[in-house]
Amino acid sequence: MYNLLLESGNAEDISWIEESLKNRNKYDKFVVRFGNLCNDLSKNYNNYNTFINSEELLKFKILAERDNEVTSLLNNLTYLHLRHRNYELALETFKQVDNRKDFQLTIFSILRHFEKEQKPDIIFNVLKNLKEQSNYRIHWSQILIYWRSVIKKYPHLGFELQKKFKKSLKRSKYHRFGFLSKMLLVNKQSSNGATLEIRYYPIVKYDNLEFDIKPLPAAPKLQNIESRLVAGILPNSELLRKSVKLTNDKSEFDRLVEIANQLQLRTSKYTAKVKNIKLNVEIFYKECSFGNKLSMKDFISEQLNIINDTKFVDDQDLCELFKVCVKSELYEESVSVLRLLDEYNVKIVGDQQILKFLSMFIKWCWINKDFKDLLTILEWLKNQTEFTTDKYFWSNLKNAASKNMSRIEREFCDISHLSLTEGQIIAMKEEKMYIEKVLPHVMSYYDHTLDNIKDKNLEKSDRIVDHSFRCFSQMIKWVDEDTETMFEGEW
Repeated sequence: MYNLLLESGNAEDISWIEESLKNRNKYDKFVVRFGNLCNDLSKNYNNYNTFINSEELLKFKILAERDNEVTSLLNNLTYLHLRHRNYELALETFKQVDNRKDFQLTIFSILRHFEKEQKPDIIFNVLKNLKEQSNYRIHWSQILIYWRSVIKKYPHLGFELQKKFKKSLKRSKYHRFGFLSKMLLVNKQSSNGATLEIRYYPIVKYDNLEFDIKPLPAAPKLQNIESRLVAGILPNSELLRKSVKLTNDKSEFDRLVEIANQLQLRTSKYTAKVKNIKLNVEIFYKECSFGNKLSMKDFISEQLNIINDTKFVDDQDLCELFKVCVKSELYEESVSVLRLLDEYNVKIVGDQQILKFLSMFIKWCWINKDFKDLLTILEWLKNQTEFTTDKYFWSNLKNAASKNMSRIEREFCDISHLSLTEGQIIAMKEEKMYIEKVLPHVMSYYDHTLDNIKDKNLEKSDRIVDHSFRCFSQMIKWVDEDTETMFEGEW
């Protein structure tokens, strides 16, 4: 509780609990001192790295044994290692936990950690190792953590995964699992009716999940960031970005922008040493929501100038800038960002929504007969190895190409009835000759390339669905087996 209040940054609550602990002679206890230290270390990797290799950790281990607080030491160290993604040490400390109650809480925290990082395979491997090595009883709430993690990582496969998972549920022995199928429903919802008519994304029904699964903590607010600054802890750009996004108070927003500028996290070609386009985009949108009339075109030009000056950009930042350009229908600027995507060999990882904007851009290329940039984006898509999508995305692109090809052919079919000057007629005829020469080759290459990418993606998607199905079925089987040895009321 003390650690949670420290994290909240509320000075009044912190003062109250510290006074309460002192009155009960518990303020100097190991669990409070070590928990407070871990809370600070979790925010600074350099301090954490120094601590785990220092004699100070050995002293805390001796104190923990003396005060019979070994479990608390191991739990805090496990969370600390997870926070800094030191999975090897996290697993090492986790294996040493022997108290059954604390063991359950630690497992739950670990699974939620990997759910947040969208790593379903690690969630399954944790449960598998526990089952095989410790005869641990898998609970159905842990299965839902795995399922949610898969859905978040592969939203476009949600409907296929749901069908497979329901098959596993039907095979289970116990009728009490019937209610699980209701929680595992995936509602169809169009992601963008105007541009991706048959694309659907799942909605996980969180409203039924009332079995001790608490939501992930909200993004820090201004007061949290201020309290960290007082303690000498610098907030990173992602914390600032989320805070900017969530605030609806103009004075809070102005202070957050001031902090970003002071820390040089906000990108500016005049002052920035550390750049973050995602933070800039959030600030721009929030300024517009407060009534400031700003030019999106000027904003994007500024970001492109920064990238050109520094010759460096983060993959996620560049993807975010591309989405902003397409969303604002600034397709000429989109072309500039596309060339940077290709130049910096950006890989799409965990950002399925960018596919919607890629689709819009490809259709724009067809409408404007911009075949050069069309081929550029195809080449870039060919080199993508980390993302997967469903068959509808590719068929949607092929249908759009066919429609636009027919439109282009009709456009040049008869120009005699148009009231054009002689020069315009000559230009139209030259363009027609060029289109007739180039279009068949472009269409042939376009179809061939999309078919190849589609086959590779569908093969990968099938592997993901089958693997997830096997993992889910195995966990259901474990719960079935354990249920036979338990009372009805425990489940």
